[in-house]
Amino acid sequence: MTTDISDIFGDTGRKLLEKIIEGKEITDQDLIEITSGRGKASLREKMPRIKEGLKGTTREHHRKMIKLIYEHLKYLEEEQKEIERMIDEACEEYKTEIKLLDSIPGIDQDSAKSIIAEIGVNMKQFPTVKHLTSWAGMSPGNNESAGVKKRKDNKWK
Repeated sequence: MTTDISDIFGDTGRKLLEKIIEGKEITDQDLIEITSGRGKASLREKMPRIKEGLKGTTREHHRKMIKLIYEHLKYLEEEQKEIERMIDEACEEYKTEIKLLDSIPGIDQDSAKSIIAEIGVNMKQFPTVKHLTSWAGMSPGNNESAGVKKRKDNKWK
């Protein structure tokens, strides 16, 4: 199944997992329903291979193990949503700073929140831009001495 469905925990994969957990046989009609909709044309083409991949013996203990793992995944996803909600709440007072950072190409809102979490918004703690970039590990280094360059593994060539 995983060779034909690129995201086993996407919508289609979850529907198939739920059928397996319930112990139900997955019929051709089930596959047609599961693979219908926008963006699923490539899955419909793979239906015979998906069906072949679903053949086999799934015992009760297999279904129980899959169910436990699947329920744990759903729990972790809910926890992640709660953490993201807490981060958003904590960032409310930094809307202006986040918007400014978000205007920099390559930095999105999540990156902006991470930058603020790491550095803060008080730039007075850094006497110069060079101090900030050095602290952030973004200063270019000159790993050369007397014409000899240092390798990435910190050994001299």
